[in-house]
Amino acid sequence: MDQKKSPQIILRQAQEVRGKFFKRFRWLRNLIIGLLVFFASYALGRFSHMYFGSLNTPHHWIYGVVALVAGLIFFRKKWGAYLILFGLGFILSDFQDMLNLEFYGVDTVMMKVFWGIN
Repeated sequence: MDQKKSPQIILRQAQEVRGKFFKRFRWLRNLIIGLLVFFASYALGRFSHMYFGSLNTPHHWIYGVVALVAGLIFFRKKWGAYLILFGLGFILSDFQDMLNLEFYGVDTVMMKVFWGIN
């Protein structure tokens, strides 16, 4: 006998298959999101260094350290890992100022270069 399945059963089976697929590749999704968070924070740090570096404000590597420490405190949560990556991107974008321990002041930019560590 050929029995037809109800639409609810077909939908439930499709959701189960989709759920198994996404559980299998969850690590890849987290890796891609983590890289995007890291790149976005690096790009935001470089943008702020280029266009807002003339302001007399704290250097943005300090915000990166704050985000890094907060991420280490909340590491067990998923967003804690993203905070760590966000902080590392900010720190990397202003690494030269961090090495020189420049906390507050105006950035002296000789030549505006987006891709770099300054």
